[in-house]
Amino acid sequence: MDVVAAIPGVCYEQTYEEESAMTLEPLASRYEDALEFELRIEGNTLDTTHLLLGVSEKRSRISEADLALAAHRYLAEGLATLTIEEAYEKGVKNIGFSSRVVSTRP
Repeated sequence: MDVVAAIPGVCYEQTYEEESAMTLEPLASRYEDALEFELRIEGNTLDTTHLLLGVSEKRSRISEADLALAAHRYLAEGLATLTIEEAYEKGVKNIGFSSRVVSTRP
């Protein structure tokens, strides 16, 4: 979410953990998804390069809010799809998901 927030100029620098995502969230909640990025998954990997290139390409023509929502939706749907597929394969019936689970920081 850091890169997605930086591309349209919503948040260039984080002063606290998860600031980029938290800055994008209220924008995303006010708009409908005008962009429909096709979900791309290869094996067990969500293609985020596709998302970032799309956001970068459309940043001058689409509002920050629409870009924020598109990014949130792409990541949420992609991660949910991967998680559900893996759970199904392993016979897991209950799944818990939070931002700390998907955090990329050590």
